Amino acid sequence: MSLNERLESGLRQWVTAARAELNRIVPSTDVIRNVMNQGMHLYAVSARLLEAAEYEGGLAGSTAAAARGSLHTAMEAMGQANRLWGSVTTAMPPSHEYVEAARELHGVLTDVTHDGLHPRGINEIAKTLDFGKALADLRYAVRDVGDMAHDVQHLPDQLLRSGLLFAPAGKLTPSVERLHERAAGRYVAVLPVEAPDLVTAARTVTGGSDLAAQALDHAVSQAFPFTIARAGDLRRASVPEL
Repeated sequence: MSLNERLESGLRQWVTAARAELNRIVPSTDVIRNVMNQGMHLYAVSARLLEAAEYEGGLAGSTAAAARGSLHTAMEAMGQANRLWGSVTTAMPPSHEYVEAARELHGVLTDVTHDGLHPRGINEIAKTLDFGKALADLRYAVRDVGDMAHDVQHLPDQLLRSGLLFAPAGKLTPSVERLHERAAGRYVAVLPVEAPDLVTAARTVTGGSDLAAQALDHAVSQAFPFTIARAGDLRRASVPEL
């Protein structure tokens, strides 16, 4: 299987598994954090391939720079959200299917830009990858990440109000009711007033991911119009009409 085929398969399987996990009644915070991490990795790989497309003369420098800027901003927002989600938990484990899909995608994204621990040069990447096809697949995946960010945006409020987000009592506001839990190092439900930053960060991710998807759409359409149009036709053709 070629690297392009591995990338397409890895992206599709991960998106399917991630959507299933986020649709659970009580999603795993480990999955939410991994969605943030995978999103950052997708953005980083997309930015690197845009750099390669610019180097080969297929993309204007100003367009590439604008897209990379939007991708970088979205990465920063996701990094902040990832850190905040790491401070709480729903105590729900991710499914085996999700873990496998996430591991496979991480591996193939790494292989696109690295040979083991060593970064690949643009010429080396070009020998193993069809840039146009890869960016077409990444473009759709970045849109999917944006859709998932919209789903995650509502989770902090929902989980907090339902008492389904937990954190170590010692890291939350001290109270008489929590004395025993603090002493025993137990987890307790987080109150809505104790996680305003998480709510704000989730909303910031949504805005950043939308702008990143729009910028990547524009850049890839400019660089590979024929490849993208054809990929869009194939994607539509693969979905049966009802």
